[in-house]
Amino acid sequence: EKKNRIDTYDYAQGIDSIDETEANFFAATMLMPRKKFAELWKLTGDIVAIAEYFGVSTEAAENRLLWLKNNILK
Repeated sequence: EKKNRIDTYDYAQGIDSIDETEANFFAATMLMPRKKFAELWKLTGDIVAIAEYFGVSTEAAENRLLWLKNNILK
């Protein structure tokens, strides 16, 4: 199950893929906290502006949004 995945890179099977997924998820939650991310998304709806606000790539912000939509924001 890819529920906790924050990135789109397809890592090889095995312990490295689990570690990499967990590391990416941890980094995303530290760099883009859920509450602030959701607040900015509701306020602006602009993923590029949100990425700039947090100092991350647009792809990282898009992946964070996707994870939040699938798991938190209903």
